[in-house]
Amino acid sequence: MKLPRKNALRSRGSSFFVAEKSFGLRLVCVGFLNMKRILFSFLTIIVFGLVACQREAAHEHDAAKLHALQKLLVPIRTIDAADENFDDLQPLKTKWQNARIILLGEATHGDGAAFAAKVRLIKFLHREMGFEILAFESGFYDCEKAWSLIKTGTPAAKAAQQALFGLWSESRQVQPVFDYLDAVRDSARPLQLTGFDLQFSGSLSRDSLLVDLGNFLRVANTHSAFDTASWLIVRATLDTLFRFNSRFRKMSSQQQENFYSASQKLREWIAALPHDARDDEESTSILEDTPLPASRGKLLSARSEYSPLEAGPGGVHASHRAMHWLQLLRSTETLLRFLWNADFSKPDPKIMNLRDQQMGENLLWLARAHFPNKKIIVWAATSHSSRNRQNIRSREGGKIGESEMIPMGDYLWRELGGQTYVLGFIAQHGKSAVRGRAPWDIAESRAGSLEDWLAHSEYDYALLDWRSLPTEAHWLADTLLARPMGFVPMRARWPEIMDGVLFIREMRPSAEIE
Repeated sequence: MKLPRKNALRSRGSSFFVAEKSFGLRLVCVGFLNMKRILFSFLTIIVFGLVACQREAAHEHDAAKLHALQKLLVPIRTIDAADENFDDLQPLKTKWQNARIILLGEATHGDGAAFAAKVRLIKFLHREMGFEILAFESGFYDCEKAWSLIKTGTPAAKAAQQALFGLWSESRQVQPVFDYLDAVRDSARPLQLTGFDLQFSGSLSRDSLLVDLGNFLRVANTHSAFDTASWLIVRATLDTLFRFNSRFRKMSSQQQENFYSASQKLREWIAALPHDARDDEESTSILEDTPLPASRGKLLSARSEYSPLEAGPGGVHASHRAMHWLQLLRSTETLLRFLWNADFSKPDPKIMNLRDQQMGENLLWLARAHFPNKKIIVWAATSHSSRNRQNIRSREGGKIGESEMIPMGDYLWRELGGQTYVLGFIAQHGKSAVRGRAPWDIAESRAGSLEDWLAHSEYDYALLDWRSLPTEAHWLADTLLARPMGFVPMRARWPEIMDGVLFIREMRPSAEIE
């Protein structure tokens, strides 16, 4: 029996040894694992510490940039159009002192807060900086006609509804500018309304343009033999445009060429008029024997009550009125070329750029011929007022869809350079609403974008002038993400595109008048 006991003890001892050995191994493994965990934790602390240090360094770097940006901004106290305390806008006198044409942009045609801000800026520019002309992105003829109505007592809002695109004339936020036109109309220095778009934007062109042009030609015909056939072609073509748009678009290529030829002959005849020809009320003309279509024939026999360049107290040289009609005919030829050739499903840049080119030419004509000694405020989309669109890239860095667009601003810059100043408008977030459509949300600005930087300032409204950037703010002239056109994120060196930007923290939509 001893043997079994001895074997049993030996067996138990062996088991104990194995167990003890196994326990020791477990202790070793546990210790090793704990050491790995400790080492991992230690390394993690080091890594996170380094990252935190980097973040802190970056934060300090961003803080320096933000501090520099804050010093550059012109804080705008309010965008309330009714607020006429312009103390907050005084720094703009220095920044805009050399500008003869200031172009006030807008990201979309539904930006109510931007509209309100522009109205307040217009009042400031007129009252304190000597600007006397307000040129809208609306009809060249329509707006000039509207001003002739305003001068004789028609409320500006009523005249605007017959002349401007409804995007603005029917916007509640734009109405204060029409009230202001009325308020200063009879002052020693009124704010005069005009337009530069080649399009016919209101009922005034449909109802009065052919009458006014016919009356001018009738009077001018007493001084020079007139080509009646050319007038008949021009008149019939425009009447078709105003009344039968679908028929107008189907006009044959021969009819189109006939119009261009007739309009050119008409321009040549007007250009040859004597400079001292006066508006003679007693004159008669063979034009009276060439009636308009039935719906308009009765209008030609009576003088139009107003004309775009009617005689003042001392009379106006026919050459001055002639210049206006010459520019209108040139502009209208471009419009018809655009309408007859534009294919919006497959846009051709050469055709699509016709509008901006002609708007630029019309605005240059206003600045040089019509208002040669006056300063002009322009109300237009930023996409038209800007320049160097070919330098703008998408958020991802590729070409934008309109990279081949040559904006009106390019033509102005080539001719006038620093005499022009383009102000864009951006927002961190909010809503926009183009007339007749439901408001849509503007997404929060992206981190690192220009809007994001400005949102970290202490201001709800502020103006950044790119023309006066100091050396320490050179990064603002580098490629930045921003949304000044359509609220679409784009990358550009923005000083190449515009001269300044007005930041609005929350965009409010345009609201229609009741």
